[in-house]
Amino acid sequence: MLAFLDWVATQWPVDKNRVFVSGHSMGAAGIYTFALRHGDRFAMISGNSGIANWAIRGHFTTSLETCTGYLNWNTPASDAPTVAGRMNMAQWLRDNPTVETPFLSCGNGKNDGAIGWPQALGFYRALQETKRPHAAHWGLYGHGTPAVGLRIDDRRSQTFRLDQTLPAFTHCSLDGDIGTAAKLPTPTTSKRRDGEVAKDIYDGDPEGSYNAHLRWETDDQLVTDQPQAWEMTFLLDKSCPADRCTVDVTPRRCQKFKVAPGGKFKWTCTSVKDSEVVQSGTAEADRHGLVTMQRVTVLKSGSRVRLVPAE
Repeated sequence: MLAFLDWVATQWPVDKNRVFVSGHSMGAAGIYTFALRHGDRFAMISGNSGIANWAIRGHFTTSLETCTGYLNWNTPASDAPTVAGRMNMAQWLRDNPTVETPFLSCGNGKNDGAIGWPQALGFYRALQETKRPHAAHWGLYGHGTPAVGLRIDDRRSQTFRLDQTLPAFTHCSLDGDIGTAAKLPTPTTSKRRDGEVAKDIYDGDPEGSYNAHLRWETDDQLVTDQPQAWEMTFLLDKSCPADRCTVDVTPRRCQKFKVAPGGKFKWTCTSVKDSEVVQSGTAEADRHGLVTMQRVTVLKSGSRVRLVPAE
């Protein structure tokens, strides 16, 4: 795949900062287990109904072993202790917290008999815990459960570039309850958005999402990424039923903004509509050099968030 991309760039004018890849089913498995590793090559990736841990799912494990040998051989991989570990993307995310990943839009079905729900839930939780740029959707649409659409409104679409910073959103107040993948004593039935009725055998919301309505402005003049300041404008898309939410925000893929482990910062949140400061706070970078602003207010009309080192 990477060699093909290099070749294409020799034949046609290609903006290497704006390469995207998407896939469904086995293609989404490639999104999760291959493309997610290459945040240096892909600006954004999108997959639905993919598997993120081949080592725990029947015929997927058999397919993997056909290529690599039995997993109980503990065969080492080039970028992981074992082949099994390499194909467990929840583990890979936790083992590589500072590796920048593409923005990921993904979707998985709780009732997907081919892929399975527990491994997808583990993957989604790892995306949150390691503060990756992502939007995730789950539901009862089986092997056709879609990823999250990313339009801002009817006129503009979200833009992704390798040479531009972007936010990682976590713990949004609009997020659903993903549950624990514990099986219910008695399955429940739910009506899907398309009117069909489907059975749910797991705890948590039948359908939900992470970061489905959160967007940000990507015009260069609205993005500040300098050694002493990081600033962006956040908003909610037009379909959002709420006029505001709170969310934790972590700058990722920073080009110039400098963060050292233990560094102390202060931030402000200003209403775009009336230019009034609606919130302020402090933050401290973790041991990986990631700084997170907690419970930032995002207004549907727009919130301008500025992060600078504390004096």
